Amino acid sequence: DEEIVFRRGKTKVARAAWLWPRTRDALTALPKHDGDTVFVSAHKAPFRPGGFRAAFRRLRKKAGVQSTFDMIRDGAYTAAVRGAAIDQAKMLAGHSTGMSDAYILRGGAMVRDACEAIERHYFA
Repeated sequence: DEEIVFRRGKTKVARAAWLWPRTRDALTALPKHDGDTVFVSAHKAPFRPGGFRAAFRRLRKKAGVQSTFDMIRDGAYTAAVRGAAIDQAKMLAGHSTGMSDAYILRGGAMVRDACEAIERHYFA
């Protein structure tokens, strides 16, 4: 098992996650490229947010899936809240949890219960 921690661009609050084995395996199987960006375009350039959304929309239509990013995000957040403490779900989502944000270095182990709750909900 592994963790991932990075600063959220919009708020600069750290986002932390505990990676499921299936996620780690999928990331490992991606084609290698320069840089630390996970998703790149066919030209090996990092996706810009609008470009990634457009690519996801095309793939979603092709697959006949109705879910949108906000539905996936909201569903995962709901599963995390139901299966773990609200602060864990907030940390997983990259939300501020109050004054303690200035003193706590977030890590994947801190949100493990929330990540496992999402996995149980979607992959039970």
